[in-house]
Amino acid sequence: MSYRSNRDRQGVIAPLFAFLLPVLLIFSAFAINLAYMQLTTTQLKIASDASSHAGGRALSFHQDTDLAIIEMDRYARLNPVAGTQIVIPQDDDHMQFGQATLVNGKYEFQQHSKAAADADDSSVIVNSVRVFAEVDTPLAFRFQTAGETFNPIRNSITHQRDRDIAMILDRSGSMLEYTNLPILDAVLNNRLNNNQISQAEYDLANVGDRLRVYKQYYTNNVLNEMHQLADILDSNNHPLAAAVRESVEYATSFQSNLRGTRHPLDLSVSTPAGGTELWRGRQFGNRYQSGMVNAAPTHSRWAALVGAMNGFFDVLEQTDQQEQVALIVFNNSIEAESVLTDDYDLLRSIVAGIVPLDGTNIGDGLYAGLQEVVNYDGSGEPANSRRFAEKMIVVMTDGTNTGGREPKPVAVDFKAQNPEAVIHTVTFGQGATQQAMVEVAEAGGGNHYHADSAGELAEEFREIANIPPTIFTY
Repeated sequence: MSYRSNRDRQGVIAPLFAFLLPVLLIFSAFAINLAYMQLTTTQLKIASDASSHAGGRALSFHQDTDLAIIEMDRYARLNPVAGTQIVIPQDDDHMQFGQATLVNGKYEFQQHSKAAADADDSSVIVNSVRVFAEVDTPLAFRFQTAGETFNPIRNSITHQRDRDIAMILDRSGSMLEYTNLPILDAVLNNRLNNNQISQAEYDLANVGDRLRVYKQYYTNNVLNEMHQLADILDSNNHPLAAAVRESVEYATSFQSNLRGTRHPLDLSVSTPAGGTELWRGRQFGNRYQSGMVNAAPTHSRWAALVGAMNGFFDVLEQTDQQEQVALIVFNNSIEAESVLTDDYDLLRSIVAGIVPLDGTNIGDGLYAGLQEVVNYDGSGEPANSRRFAEKMIVVMTDGTNTGGREPKPVAVDFKAQNPEAVIHTVTFGQGATQQAMVEVAEAGGGNHYHADSAGELAEEFREIANIPPTIFTY
């Protein structure tokens, strides 16, 4: 057996290292180039996203494509790629304007030339910008057989759903009603069953053109009794205690705020009324028809609408952009309470100060509201309307159309002339004609919402306001 000396193996590692070193350097260079390419691509994506987002916001705020291009260019330069400031060509191939539409759950971008976007053509809808960014940068390590530069291209689309909104609200007399009419029915029936009102009084409260008016009158006349009933229910933790207490608050607010009081109500009356009392009931009806002095009663339908509108404005205040709202109210006549504005506090105060009265002219109210957000009759753009903003119309009613235009043909005509705009409808309470308003929403390409309570109404208005304002498509 023979043994080789350690001296015989000296110098083996050096040739091996000399052989492997170039291989290691080559793999390291590839790894570094790969990381560099990934970093460059990521930086380019950040630059294109920032550019498109800035362009979308500028288009939203200024309604001007030239200013949008300036912002796209500025934000692209603020985000260097591979240590170099990038410049995006300001042409239709790299800075694009167009329309993003939802198709099968995914947004698709349809480009319009800048010239078309700037033209006065209502058929050209611009709600999005797309930016194509590219860079030509040398690789960290270059080889004789490999390309010496890296040329990534990235694009980003910002779809900005700005809205000019017309809120068209029913201020008819029925909006004075209490939101929990079954409580009033229960009190009235209880008084009849206990011989506290006559059959004539009961019939007067339940029959005729002013059914709801007289029902409220006779229910209000037992206000003291309702106070006592609420105390008893409270002491027994009865689930109806809060509802009865609320109805007391409504009746108190209603009576203290009626216009033209000629015969103060005797709230202590607990015996059947004679001819004088029935006549006073009719006088109450006349006063009711004249409306309220300062504001709608607490817990009335209009008070519920005031709360729902406050919630609507609260949501709009949380969105990225300043959405504009026009306020139109209708009864027998139509009144534009405000042109398009983003002063939500002003709108809150206007809604809170409106007093319901008279009938329900839904069709004319809808027609007037449409003119606040679009060039509906060809007479020119309405005040404060933004050309690139989407048009959304919300019409709310608790009743049935009582005169003037029929609302569905108004919606059909409007949608034919303004296909990009949307009409949503909201009905409130059991007396609203839901089917008719469903048809208006369908004709206007929108949704129909129904609420039976103040809480449901507030939730529906929040849902409408929560339509996403900004969507990014990568």
